[in-house]
Amino acid sequence: MNQIDIINTVEELEIELYDLNHELSDNGMGYAYTTNGMFDAVTFCEQCIYCSEADSETDIEKAGGFKEYLIQQRNRFIDMLVNVKGE
Repeated sequence: MNQIDIINTVEELEIELYDLNHELSDNGMGYAYTTNGMFDAVTFCEQCIYCSEADSETDIEKAGGFKEYLIQQRNRFIDMLVNVKGE
């Protein structure tokens, strides 16, 4: 995955999130892209949902593409939070 594709996908997801609920973005909830020059990472609410060092192209392909992979990983994180919250 090249950096430009990652950045474009993160930007697209940020726009979709903002369009869905302005309040989330206004409160700092959202996606971010970072790199240290060696690896790339995408976070959602400061939780890493993609790391070029750890996540495989096979997993991304299985999800149907990079955007779909990020959405899948975001949803896994949200599900974890819901489980912590409980009833």
